[in-house]
Order: sequence, then structure tokens, then C-alpha cells
Amino acid sequence: MRPISDAPVLMRKLDAHEELVLQTVAKMVMVELAVAVVLLAGAGLLGQSFYRLLHVRLGFDPSHLATVRVMAPDTAYKDDEQIVGLQREIVRRVSSLPGVESAALAYEPHRIAFYLMELAAAFHGVWNKGNDNASLRFIVADDRNLTRARCALIKSVQIVLQCGLAVMGCAPLEELRNDQVAA
Repeated sequence: MRPISDAPVLMRKLDAHEELVLQTVAKMVMVELAVAVVLLAGAGLLGQSFYRLLHVRLGFDPSHLATVRVMAPDTAYKDDEQIVGLQREIVRRVSSLPGVESAALAYEPHRIAFYLMELAAAFHGVWNKGNDNASLRFIVADDRNLTRARCALIKSVQIVLQCGLAVMGCAPLEELRNDQVAA
């Protein structure tokens, strides 16, 4: 390669302030690049999650799904029994229509996930209190009846969590190990 011009290049020594500015700018560029890489990786993971979400097997054909919102007038249906009766009647009548394979009511299923999360957090909090106070531990060597009662509580929480996860189509893990964590 040939130089663009044969003119001598003039160089001068930078003073301390200019050198500090250049170092700061260089560091800022490095930080910007690092943030850009993290954002790009996050965008890729978000895109991959969205793709997977779009291709989840639902267990039914959504092209043959119909949803209807029914608003019952407050004046005609004042108590819960009347509303439950109306809901059952709607499901019964829709189920009897020709071509309908099944009918159901929707009760905001996300509430199940929130409830399970709150239950697990509450149980975790109670379990951790045993770290600070030995009398709050689930296994108390001197008291078999208390230990049995607390073990029954553990089993009850386990059953509720398993059933809730099953309703959402999830299988609970018996143990969470590092090799099971999705990357």
C-alpha cells in the first residue's frame, strides 16, 4: 500500500486532560459494545421464546375454537347461586349443540399460577424460619406428634402444588439439579 500523501505527519504529545478524555471515551465505547452484545443476546432469547410459544402444542385445534363472553344483568342475577346456575345452563346448552365436542367456562387460569407461586413462597418462608428458630423446624426430635403434623402439612402443600401444576399441564420435578435447568 502506498501512503496517500508524502507529507510528513505531525504528532504532538497529549496533555493529561486529553489523555484522560481519550481513555474515558475508549472505556465508554467498550461499555456500549458490551451492553449491545447483552441486548442482542437478550433479543435473541426473547425471539426464541416467542417462537416456542407460537409452536406450543395446545392439545386441541384452535382453528375450531369459538369463544363467547356472556354478561349477565346484575338485576336478574343478584347472588352467586343464580350466576352459577346460569353458567351451568349455558355450558349444558352449548354442549348439546351439533358439532360441539366440549364446552367449558374460563376462570382466568393465570390465577392458578399466581396462587401456586404464593403458596410455594409462603411455604419457603415458613421452612426458612426453622433456620433461625429450632422450635419452628419441621422435624422436632422431642415431639413425634408435632413432627407428624408438620410432615402432613408438607405433604398437603406438595399435593396442592402437584395438582395445580397438572391443571396447567406441567409435571413437577422431584429434585432440581443444575443439569435440568434450561439454558
